[in-house]
Amino acid sequence: MDLPVSVLPRRDELRQVFDYDKVSTVVVGEGTSGSYRLLETLAQRLASRLLEETPALSATVEIRKMAPPTTASVEQVSVEVRLDRQR
Repeated sequence: MDLPVSVLPRRDELRQVFDYDKVSTVVVGEGTSGSYRLLETLAQRLASRLLEETPALSATVEIRKMAPPTTASVEQVSVEVRLDRQR
């Protein structure tokens, strides 16, 4: 996530840092609240929610699926989605 300068801590104190608990709450909440058929749908929804819930200027979400059900033998597939806040 790209953050505005105003969110960067002025001192080396944990309480001044970006709220990573909020990020993990959004990710876990969205990932467990429903069912998704496509990785692309989940990645887009997560990026959108992160922009709604945080001061981030942009959010990039990468999702990896291990041993996907494909006709070719691949270890994993991944999808990456980046959304920018509308200014």
